Amino acid sequence: MRHLVKLHGSIDQPETIVFTRSDYARAREDRKEMLSFLRGEMAETAFLFVGFSLSDPNFNLLHDDILQRAEQKHPPRMIEQHRPRRS
Repeated sequence: MRHLVKLHGSIDQPETIVFTRSDYARAREDRKEMLSFLRGEMAETAFLFVGFSLSDPNFNLLHDDILQRAEQKHPPRMIEQHRPRRS
């Protein structure tokens, strides 16, 4: 089964979009159930992360929780990063 998880909201629901530090805090509070589910999935399932920085606060909180609780190796993570070439 494949899921698309939007940590930073959706354009069709502008009130869910995360831009500022206070938006990050609000998102963690408003999306507790989704983040809890995602934390469990990340501990047991391979993921491909697309479209955000690895310095993202909400992602790092989830990932740190998993690493602290993991007694065994967790599934591999793949990250695609692209930086435009400078002329």
